[in-house]
Amino acid sequence: MHLSRGMTRSFLRAGFVCGMLLAALATRAMAAQARPPTSTSWYVYVTSNEANATLYDWAYDAGYRAGRRHLSLAGTQNDTVVLDFGQPWASGTSRGTWSFNATYGRFVTTGAIAEAVKQFASGYYRGVGGDVQSRLRIAVGTNNYGRYADSAHGRAWAELVATIGSWLSANPPGKQVAVRGASDIEIGYSTAERASAWVNGYASAWQSPYLLYHYGDAAGCPQRGTTRTPAACNGGWHQDDVVYVSWRASPCYPLPEIYSNAGGNARQWQQLSLHSYLAYGRPMSILGPLSQSRACAQRGGCAGTSNTPAEAWSQLWSELNADGRTARNLSVSTDIEWRK
Repeated sequence: MHLSRGMTRSFLRAGFVCGMLLAALATRAMAAQARPPTSTSWYVYVTSNEANATLYDWAYDAGYRAGRRHLSLAGTQNDTVVLDFGQPWASGTSRGTWSFNATYGRFVTTGAIAEAVKQFASGYYRGVGGDVQSRLRIAVGTNNYGRYADSAHGRAWAELVATIGSWLSANPPGKQVAVRGASDIEIGYSTAERASAWVNGYASAWQSPYLLYHYGDAAGCPQRGTTRTPAACNGGWHQDDVVYVSWRASPCYPLPEIYSNAGGNARQWQQLSLHSYLAYGRPMSILGPLSQSRACAQRGGCAGTSNTPAEAWSQLWSELNADGRTARNLSVSTDIEWRK
């Protein structure tokens, strides 16, 4: 089509204006989202000489402190706290977790875990006092390590979470506390097939709204160059396996470990979300970063993986929002520490 000089100027002017608008929108989209106050999550280490009653007392006190913190902050708070009880375990027909240390830890049944979570919720509800608007989600965590991390345990975990949820629905703490399932699914802990079997067990018994949060890693997954074809990660895993246990399995949402001071973890998870977009038509709805600065300060051994909550948040948000296909805001900032 032939354009007159006047028409050409009009088209050029329109193109310039559109370009300016797009540039302005891009600039506005990249304005960093403010990080919410960071919650404290816990490795709930229970030692072999410790009675359940002591665990329950600690859980109530920790929940109370979380409630008092919300009461002290301006505005309405909406936090997620992970309570990690250790690796899947079974004794006869009873299921639960083994609490972290082979020598000094012990078996904690799902019944004891349920009571500890109820106590945490009750402590929070008392501590938050007159702040009737703030909310807390407790993500009840295990991992994919060991021979009991199987479909049957995943199903039992979903039943545990639903039991806690039913109690919350019938009691005052449920006015401000909700519960979710969670698992620290680490590539070095098991095969992808075994981790998926646990997730599928959870999915077979889960009820809305008791979603499953994946707060694990993506060890060895690519930090760039993602395509629709899943690339290899460590241990025989592929990007598609991590996306499945984090997002594609119907109850799952990712709350990933963003530990690397150099930003590698954030790049891995952006690339996983990009793979989800390319292969399945939508990116992952990543909730936010889990950092471990408090745990590192307690025990050390975190060379290169000691991100503060602010660093973890900035890295993950920046990587996701550098690509329009994975851009999103985040809702959770949490930092984990050891109970003992």
